[in-house]
Amino acid sequence: MNIPDENETHENVVFLYKHFLKVVDANIQKNELHRLIKTQALVFKFFEHVGSYIYLLRDTKIPDIVSRTFCDVGTLSVTARAALETLLAFYHLAIEPKTDEELDFRINCLLYSGIFERNEAFESFTKDSKIKFKEKMDNEKTDLEKLKNIITNSGYYHELKPGTQKDIISQGKWKLKSWKEIALCLGINEEHFKVSYGYLCTQAHSGGNSFIQMRMAIVEKDINGDVSMLNIIVIEALSLMTNLIVKMSPYSKEEHLRDSKAVDYVNFYLDLTKVVRKDL
Repeated sequence: MNIPDENETHENVVFLYKHFLKVVDANIQKNELHRLIKTQALVFKFFEHVGSYIYLLRDTKIPDIVSRTFCDVGTLSVTARAALETLLAFYHLAIEPKTDEELDFRINCLLYSGIFERNEAFESFTKDSKIKFKEKMDNEKTDLEKLKNIITNSGYYHELKPGTQKDIISQGKWKLKSWKEIALCLGINEEHFKVSYGYLCTQAHSGGNSFIQMRMAIVEKDINGDVSMLNIIVIEALSLMTNLIVKMSPYSKEEHLRDSKAVDYVNFYLDLTKVVRKDL
């Protein structure tokens, strides 16, 4: 199988997205695997990001304001990055932990991080807003303290370096590794990830590459850029996430194996993640 052109990658994103939904649904109906139950929020988050990506692929239309339609490559890139990071977060939380206790520890760190960030934001509220949300935030501060005690009393916490412990408690960081380190553990080629993720980040951060692309689009009067490489990044993420779910659940594996075309596609794109990317 060769790397498909833009039209084919559009079709493949949709095809593998539909297949992913079937694979996930096969396990949800059984509702037996506690690791998937505890981390299913990330699975649904991934589902929404890729669904939004597909929606954006069909062009942005604002008929009551702008007469023309356009392909928003920048927002596609941001959405693709969100999907990729959610995949990595799922692997870090649901797959890497060797025990249920370690799984709970990592989930608690993520929950602590979320409430920590909300409390930080609360401090910047206006006086009236602080009064309005005081009861809610007081409850969350109580929850934060409870989580802090659970985390700091965990044996896994005491195995961490002092700097990492401080990052978790004092800064609300939850990842024990960088995105790149998680990607390497997942089996993605280092250079492949560096190029793919770097490409997505320059769009999200309004980097030079995104500026150059938009300037070229204006000069060439073509605002609908080629998104085939973005599609491939999303397809790779879909293939990796499908593969993780299939490995976790016999019900999902059974559903996956029903579709030989999907199996071939997933395997093809999994292989792509193991080689150096030179096409972005």
